[in-house]
This record gives sequence, C-alpha cells and structure tokens, in this order.
Amino acid sequence: MRGDVYAARSRDGGRTWGRIEPVVKDRHVEAAMAHLGRGRWVAAARRFGFRDLEVFGSDDDAFTWRHLSTLELAPVSAAHLLQLSDGRLLLTHGNRSADNRGIEVRMSRDGGRTWSAPQRLIGLETGDCGYSDTAELSGRRLLVAYYAGGIPQHQR
Repeated sequence: MRGDVYAARSRDGGRTWGRIEPVVKDRHVEAAMAHLGRGRWVAAARRFGFRDLEVFGSDDDAFTWRHLSTLELAPVSAAHLLQLSDGRLLLTHGNRSADNRGIEVRMSRDGGRTWSAPQRLIGLETGDCGYSDTAELSGRRLLVAYYAGGIPQHQR
C-alpha cells in the first residue's frame, strides 16, 4: 500500500494553494503537523504495513524534511502534535494493541528527535480508538478529545 504526505502553503487564508512539498513518500498516511516557530516544523505520520509512527522535521519553513525518529508503537491510530507553552512537544495517539488498548501521550524536549516513555491517559476495551486532539488550557491543563467506537459510552 502506498501513501505520501505533503506540506502545502497558502498566502490567502486557504483560498489558493501555492507550493506543495513532500514530507515523505512511501507508505505513510494521516500526518499531524506542528509549527514550532522560526521556520521549524514537525510532522508525525502513520506507516502502512508497520502501523507505527515516524516523525519528520523541517528547519526551512516546511520546504525540505528529514527523518527525526520512529516510534515503534504498532498498532497505533493517527497522532496529534502540540507545542506546549513551556516549549515541550506533546504527542497523543491511540494504542490499538490487543492487550494494551487506550489513549497515550509522549513528550519531546528536543523537537521530536527523542520521546519520553508513553503515559496512559485512559484504557479502553476497543481497538477502534484514537484520532486524538489536544488543547492546552489556562494553568497548563490539557484537554484531550479522542474517538472510541463500540464502548458503552459510544455506540456510533
């Protein structure tokens, strides 16, 4: 299975799109991106076949990309990236492993090159979970929204 991830830019609020640059070509899908400032970007994309996450970085405002790290967490859902107010990078994702299902987070202090061990936010009975999104609230509190199908609280 093939999948390519691209970064596209617009100078008019999304009405038209100019230059489109590949982040990674091969077997990737469902990329999350975060702008770290000063032309630095990070992207985390799920890999087909492996179902893990690969992290890529750009230092030239998303024109060229390089591999930063691989998070061998198979199988996972699509991830979300958020730069926190203290500068750390937060990655949230669904863990779909048969014996370890749930929503997890990891932190990076170096822009995505290395990551902390996963921290479990919630265990779930279903492997149909993930697609998380995180917002930082006042007081450095975090709000994490996620999808979980086939549980008593969510019957589709």
